[in-house]
Amino acid sequence: MVPTTRRIRIAALALCLVLGAGGAFPGGALAPAAAHAQTLADAQRAIEVTQSVIERATVATACAPGETRLACVYLAQAISLQSSARASYGSGFYRDAVALTLRARDRAYSALRTGQDVTGGAFVRLSIERTDALIERIAAIVRESGSEPARRNLDLAAELQRKAKSLAEAGRPRAALSATSQARDRAFRALRLADGGAGATPDRARSVLERTDDLLRSSTWVADVDAARAAFEKARALEERAWGRLRAGQAGKAVELSLSARDQLGRALERADRDGRSSPDR
Repeated sequence: MVPTTRRIRIAALALCLVLGAGGAFPGGALAPAAAHAQTLADAQRAIEVTQSVIERATVATACAPGETRLACVYLAQAISLQSSARASYGSGFYRDAVALTLRARDRAYSALRTGQDVTGGAFVRLSIERTDALIERIAAIVRESGSEPARRNLDLAAELQRKAKSLAEAGRPRAALSATSQARDRAFRALRLADGGAGATPDRARSVLERTDDLLRSSTWVADVDAARAAFEKARALEERAWGRLRAGQAGKAVELSLSARDQLGRALERADRDGRSSPDR
């Protein structure tokens, strides 16, 4: 009989695959805690942040049981993924828990965006929170890269993000969106400098591609925005080509394509923000 903890992990992986956009890590299933495993505190904090987003989405969408509006479908998926994240956390699989709760958070954000006016303050807050999540996701990678230019860009991203929050609090949504978009651009630049400064060995190339996959998975909501969909699909296509080159033993070309995929993702996110930037500053 399959042990309970293994059944939990298999069920969690199956749920990610059903929801699409590459729920499992490339080249295999959700990895067990290892050299880069998240700590218990990391997983606990991520789950708590996701839960607060789910609670907001629940209030904002006011979905009745079984309701089939798109926002309600996204919310149901978020709740299911969050439940799987908690199960993985309870079984000690902290990296799995973080991966699942980040997907749950993405679905909750999609529920909020679908159910709300993208020109209002709620959209600005979502954009700022997504930039926060990006900076949080890449901070350790950049700090540990040893690249001073990468660290400077990360620091500038954090500074711009603080500015975005101040502008939002001051009732200037368009300026806040511009600042958080700039912060996101700097964060992507920091990650490019961190990942692009060393030799492209097969192991290092795989790590770069896995990080790009993680960024793409956390941004699947962009596919719901007409103005951003083409750029997002191009990013996914470039990343598929990158994995093909890596399997063919061309690590350098794989890294190059994967970094280009991130550039396209950055364009997609910028277009998604621009789609909601039509309201004047008050």
